[in-house]
Amino acid sequence: MQKRDDFSQKTKDILARRVGTHCSNPNCGKLTSGPQEDPKKALNIGVAAHITAASPAGQRYDKTLTNEQRKSIENGIWLCQSCAKLVDNNPERYTVNLLLKWKLVAEESARRRNEGAGPRSRDRKKYYILSLTDEQRLEDITCPTCSQVVKLDLSVIAGATGSPLCPKCGYFHVTREADGTIFTRPRGGSLHASYITCPKCSNRLRMRGDKKKLEKPCLDCESVLHVDFGKVISVSPMNAILAESFHKEDWKQLLTCPNCRVRGMTIGANKYDMLFAQCPKCRYFLKFPKPTDQIESVEQKRPQ
Repeated sequence: MQKRDDFSQKTKDILARRVGTHCSNPNCGKLTSGPQEDPKKALNIGVAAHITAASPAGQRYDKTLTNEQRKSIENGIWLCQSCAKLVDNNPERYTVNLLLKWKLVAEESARRRNEGAGPRSRDRKKYYILSLTDEQRLEDITCPTCSQVVKLDLSVIAGATGSPLCPKCGYFHVTREADGTIFTRPRGGSLHASYITCPKCSNRLRMRGDKKKLEKPCLDCESVLHVDFGKVISVSPMNAILAESFHKEDWKQLLTCPNCRVRGMTIGANKYDMLFAQCPKCRYFLKFPKPTDQIESVEQKRPQ
């Protein structure tokens, strides 16, 4: 029988506590501890799983690691029993790099919960606002047309999307599947964006080159331009609702639409230092006074 490099009980406890005893799979996040009927006992449905196997017979075994490295906390991830079974049954999909990213996001999410960020809900999935470094976020994405490798900051949450730019073929679509894999497909359009001019305030607005019909908001005059094949065919008022001012840290985070309660409203600023948010579902607009500290930071960066 082959010897296993198992974790010590101390290592298991630390792995569980570093993620708040939640499963580290970002599409699961199940709480793995709770009360038993006996008031003096607690139940546990979590597992301290090895990222690289504890023995040669296991999945993702790395023979270059020493015995101490295999049973170190760096080689462990806290999962519920279902997800621990899942990642070992399909090691081709659940690679070492993916599990390391799960661990990173789970620990950062626990840190944010401790700091009061709290959970956000979108499509019944839980996710948290992260503050990872660029090196931790970037992934290698292969262009589906020419196989050129580009870097992209793509969330590990299922359903996350992105549009990286291939220097040869232009933009293409990227989607994170539920199992953690990345799906790519080509997208029509050119490398160069097209521009239109607002007929009310003469503001020059950038629009996607592959879009034929769209509604483009002009923040300076608070209008919505209806564009058909690069030409403005009509202009309607934005009817943005003036909301209460908010702090510097608040405006960076996702907003909730007061009309349909959808999260993920986009934010932009106009030349009058007003911030605008638009709901992607019902197109509801909000506008906010830009925080004073943000205005000062922009003024300091402008060349004298």
